Amino acid sequence: KGGKKIVEDVNIELNRGRIVVLVGPSGSGKTTILRYLAGLEDMKCDYGPGSIVWMPQQPVALRTTVIEELSFVQQLYPNLRKCTTYLMETMGLNLEGEHFVSDLSGGELQRLVLLRQFSLHPSLLLLDECTASLDGGAVRNIEKEILRMKNEGCSIVLATHNIHQE
Repeated sequence: KGGKKIVEDVNIELNRGRIVVLVGPSGSGKTTILRYLAGLEDMKCDYGPGSIVWMPQQPVALRTTVIEELSFVQQLYPNLRKCTTYLMETMGLNLEGEHFVSDLSGGELQRLVLLRQFSLHPSLLLLDECTASLDGGAVRNIEKEILRMKNEGCSIVLATHNIHQE
């Protein structure tokens, strides 16, 4: 990247219903590998429902209020089954719909963006430190949802510093 070799000789086998975990120190290339798999580093990929969904380390909301953020995917892809209530309960996210995204804590924003990404029902889910700043209960809820998605056939690649990540 920029003339500097970040990683080399990486071979990842992605299978339906499997989780691949990338563990390593900061700067070891975990995010670069995820970006490559997401098509953000010289590779063309399909995105959106039923294909690749990426959750970056620094979550970014796309709308002003919680309800706008949660309904955004449904507006773009009306044929997706609605699962907002289920995912909000799963994520332990009890927010009023008109709550401004700018007023959310870092952990609430992280869970909200995860919820939005999960609602796309991906076939390949790329998660970059998706539980890094969350409390234990939120981490367990997210891990349960990731396992549910895996059991439904989603391939998941998870980058983490936490060697104890379930």
